[in-house]
Amino acid sequence: MTRERPMKDFPCKALFLTLLQCLLASPAFAGPTELRCLSVPVVFFCEQPDNIRCLCDTSTTAADFLQSLGLQAAEVITIRVVTEIPSHQGKKLVGSYNPTSKEVLILNYEATEKLAREGLQIFGQEVTEDLWCSYAAHELAHAISLEHLNPRIKNHTAAEYIAGVTQLAVLDPATRQTILESYADVEPYLSRREMSELYFLFDPNRFAIKSYRHFISLTNPEKFIERLLKEGTGH
Repeated sequence: MTRERPMKDFPCKALFLTLLQCLLASPAFAGPTELRCLSVPVVFFCEQPDNIRCLCDTSTTAADFLQSLGLQAAEVITIRVVTEIPSHQGKKLVGSYNPTSKEVLILNYEATEKLAREGLQIFGQEVTEDLWCSYAAHELAHAISLEHLNPRIKNHTAAEYIAGVTQLAVLDPATRQTILESYADVEPYLSRREMSELYFLFDPNRFAIKSYRHFISLTNPEKFIERLLKEGTGH
């Protein structure tokens, strides 16, 4: 039997204070501004306040969700809001994480809207601020989970499971429900051994949906994540 894990509603106070800091620190928006996201170990670099939007609130929700699974950041994570992200295997990216520099890159909203006009959809949906901000959660999950992954295992699929689940978990419930209904034919994973990297590479959206449906069916998700981080998917 599947069950939704309740997500906390976070006030916009942290986002408002962050935007206020940006306005005070860079009234002319002449260059990148460094902003500390309140209550979570995240620092943003932005060109203007509009590029922060809901990213701070989403990061707070993601950090809280990951903490509920026993995953905490050991050090401050940098998120840069940029106008372009180098393509990966010919794909245009909205978000990425570099484990060497330990930096998250998020394409700014204007550039993401431009990709949307060129056909970009997220989980089969038209781009919205909610969906755009969910990439901060996805990449933050990569940054935090990597600190806990067993380096002796092949961990890419395990990391994508956690990132995909986190991205869907932070979405507005109505948005998430619309996405799940649009993928009604996608069944949950039944075990770790079913979670193949090939399937992720073939269709990362369906991989995330299968992972999320598997996750909400768990009676002890924290224990499962602990084993996933230690043993991987078994491939």
